[in-house]
Amino acid sequence: MCISRWQRYNDQRESYVIKLSKSSYQHQSKITVLERQISELTKEIEEVKKENRRLLQEDKNKRDAALCSADQQLTIKDQEIRELKANLQEQKDIVKACLNSSPADDDRERIQVLEQQVNISNHLVLGLEVICISGIKLHTKQFVIWKKILFTLNSFRILGKS
Repeated sequence: MCISRWQRYNDQRESYVIKLSKSSYQHQSKITVLERQISELTKEIEEVKKENRRLLQEDKNKRDAALCSADQQLTIKDQEIRELKANLQEQKDIVKACLNSSPADDDRERIQVLEQQVNISNHLVLGLEVICISGIKLHTKQFVIWKKILFTLNSFRILGKS
């Protein structure tokens, strides 16, 4: 009996060990599959993180570019506003000056300028006539310069009359 008891115990133990071995093998295969899945999911997570960082950087670059562009446009518009304000102030000053001065003053000033131009042209014409009458020969270059001066003065005289 004793042997049979030990025999039975031994058989049960062996059966239990076989059962545990099978269970261990099944669990080990499940663990291997899960470890493979974990590895694949970890790779996918890293790829998704990498793509997310890339997209965030692209978005940041686009926003930065848009902000820089807007800042440049704002600077340009600000400069244009300052120029327009300066022009407006100049126009206001001109209008004030026109309102404060009388038309007779403007006419007198214009007449004085024209008289000065006529006097200068008369002196130059007389000087040239004196030089020609006294027999002094002018070099070609000097004559051309005098001719240009007289033409310019005559132009002023014509403009002054109109």
